[in-house]
Amino acid sequence: MNDCRNTSRIFCLGLDGGTWAVLRPLMETGHMPQLTALAQSGCSGVLHSTIPPITPAAWSTFMTGCNPGKHGIFDFQGYDRTARKAFYVNATSLRAPTLWEILSRQGKRVAVVDLPVTYPPPAINGVVISGLMTPSRETIFTHPAGLLQEVEQHLGYEWPLLKDEDETGRAHKNFEAFLQTMRRFLDSRTQAMRYVLQKEKLDFAFLQLQCVDFLQHPFWKYLEPEHPAFDKNRYAETIRQFFAPLDEALGKLFAAARAGLGEEVLIAIFSDHGFQRHGKRAELNHWLHAHGFLEPPPRRNASWARWAELIRKLDMLKLRSKLLGKSQRQALSNTLQTQRIDYERSRFYSISSFWGYVYSGERASTQDFAALEQQLLSWRDPDNGQPVVRRVYRQQECYSGAALERLPEIIVEPMPGYTFASKTYFNKAALLTPVESDDFHTGTHASEGIYVLAGPAIAASELWHGTEAHLQDMMPSLLHAMGLPVPAHCDGNVHTEWFESGMREIFSDGMDFELQQEIQLSEREQNEIERRLQMLGYV
Repeated sequence: MNDCRNTSRIFCLGLDGGTWAVLRPLMETGHMPQLTALAQSGCSGVLHSTIPPITPAAWSTFMTGCNPGKHGIFDFQGYDRTARKAFYVNATSLRAPTLWEILSRQGKRVAVVDLPVTYPPPAINGVVISGLMTPSRETIFTHPAGLLQEVEQHLGYEWPLLKDEDETGRAHKNFEAFLQTMRRFLDSRTQAMRYVLQKEKLDFAFLQLQCVDFLQHPFWKYLEPEHPAFDKNRYAETIRQFFAPLDEALGKLFAAARAGLGEEVLIAIFSDHGFQRHGKRAELNHWLHAHGFLEPPPRRNASWARWAELIRKLDMLKLRSKLLGKSQRQALSNTLQTQRIDYERSRFYSISSFWGYVYSGERASTQDFAALEQQLLSWRDPDNGQPVVRRVYRQQECYSGAALERLPEIIVEPMPGYTFASKTYFNKAALLTPVESDDFHTGTHASEGIYVLAGPAIAASELWHGTEAHLQDMMPSLLHAMGLPVPAHCDGNVHTEWFESGMREIFSDGMDFELQQEIQLSEREQNEIERRLQMLGYV
C-alpha cells in the first residue's frame, strides 16, 4: 500500500559517542532546547551499538544494515593472518553495499559529510566529504574532487582534519585551547553541511560530528559529577563553550534541512556508541602469556631485552613522550608490538584496542578454547576483587556472514570501566594499569547510544522511554520511511512502531550489487592514518 505519509526526504545527524548520560541532564536543565524540542515532538530511546562498540565497526554497521561478519570491519585495523600484519581499513574494505549505494541505485541524491570509513570517497549520486581515517589533505577526500575547494571558499579557512597536532597531552594542560579546537571542528562541519543543503537538491543528507567523541574522551571527568576528578567550573565551561553551541548548531541544521529538503523532512539523530568512565587498561597479551597461552620467542637477543626494559621504565615514569620524538616512539612501539610473539608455539594472541580480539594459533585445541574462556571469566582485579571480563564471545555467537574470516575467533568484552590493550613486552609486565586523571582517555566507549526521530511520519512517544533499538536497525528503518525496499541481506529490523499507522508496508528486495574491489592504502597513507590515530590516543 502506498500512503502519502511516507516521507520522501531524510536528514541524519550522527553524534559520535552521543550518550544520554551527558545529554539528558543538559536537556533537563534547559541547556539544549533544540534537541529537547525535537525529541518531544517525536520518539527517542537507547540505541545499542555493535560488538565491539568501536567507531569503524559501528558506523559500518549503520551504513550497511549488517553485522561485522557481513561487512567485514570490526576496528580501525584489519588483520592479515597469513602475513601476521595489521592494516588500516578504508571504504573499499566494506563487503556489503552501503545505504548511499542503495539510494543512488533508486535514483536518490545523497550527501555524506565527515563520516568515518568513507575514504576513498565513493562515487555515489551526490557528494561526499570523508571523515575519520582520511589520511591527509594531500589526498582526494571529496566527491566530486572539486568540492573541497568550494567548501573552503565558503568557510573562509582550510578544512581541518582530525588531527594535525598531538592533542593527547594538551587537552588538560590547555583546557581553553582544546575547547576552541573542538568548537572549530563543530563549526566547520556544521557550516559545510548547511552549504551542501543549500547548494544541492538532495533526498538524503548525513552529517557526522566526530568532535563529540573526541571531546568526551579527555573531558569525561568533567562530565560525570561522580568522577573523583570532577571540576564543576570546567563542567560549566564545557557546557558554555561546546554543548550549548552544539545545540545552537542543531537548530541551524534543522532549519537548513527543512529549507533544503522540505518541511516534511524526517530528522534523525543517533550515535554509534555511548560513553562511560575509563578506570583501567588491561594488557591482554601479558595476561595470555602469564597463563601459558602465548609464548615469546625462545631466544630474545640482549639488544631487544635492553630496549624492552628501557621502554618499560620510561612508561612507568611517564617519560617516553618527553624524551623521545614521535618517530622514535613509533619505531620502538612497532618493534615491541610485532616481534614478541612466537606464533608457532602460541595457542592464542591478541591484537586489541578497547575490547579484546583474540586469534588462535595452529596449536589451539577445542579444550584450549574452553580453558581460555573459563580463565578469562575468572580474571579478577587485585585492587577490588572485581571481574575484569564481562563476557567472552565465540566468533559465531555474535557474527554471521561471508566476511567471518576477517574477524578474530574470540571477542572479549571488558567490564564497565576497563579496556584492553595488547602490548607484547613481557619482562616484568603489568596486567592492569590505572587510568590517571591527566590521561587523554578518562572516558571510553559504552554500548548504549542514543536515537531521536521526528517528522510528520513519526509517532510521538514519551521522552527517553521509546523502544530500545540496535544500530543495524537504523538503515532498514530509514529506507522504510522513504518507502523504499529493504535489501534482503540486511540484518537490521524495521521499527514500525516509530511510524504513524498507515505507512507503506515493508518488503525485501534482492537487488544485486557488485562490490568495489578492496584496495590497500599506500604505505604513506597508512602511516598518516596511524599518526592521526596516535594523536587521538586510539592506537
